[in-house]
Amino acid sequence: MQAETPLVRHFMTQNPVIIDGGMSLSDAFTRMFQIHARHLPVYVRGHLVGILSERDVGHLSGVPGIDPEKFTAEQACSANPYVCTPDTPLEQAVQVLIDHKFGAALVMQDGELLGMFTVIDAMAALVALLQRDAAQAADPGHQWRASTIGAAQSG
Repeated sequence: MQAETPLVRHFMTQNPVIIDGGMSLSDAFTRMFQIHARHLPVYVRGHLVGILSERDVGHLSGVPGIDPEKFTAEQACSANPYVCTPDTPLEQAVQVLIDHKFGAALVMQDGELLGMFTVIDAMAALVALLQRDAAQAADPGHQWRASTIGAAQSG
């Protein structure tokens, strides 16, 4: 029996916190720290303009002349982030993250942000799939489905 293809929806972080592009770099970093996030989608007037990473903040903090209280999330974010749908095959999304050295993908459908798929989510997917494969080897008669693999990762 062929296993169901794991999809991004099975492993993504749902309902990510977003920030306004006018937020200062300093406040954005504080928000990241408070919610234990390394990536924040940046919106201006209801439209996605990019993604701000902890790495972006770190790089800019060391640039002479950049005042983190005045420099905005919109100015600091990476424009044109990788966007996929919930139904993107896991393998495809992970390959894009690897190829471009991205830390996260925004998961969108019909212009709505549904979630974020990060390198940490990819690692959780790897563990879940390895555990599934080990369990399946021990019980070859069980019908494993991708939707049951990522159930422990939600939340």
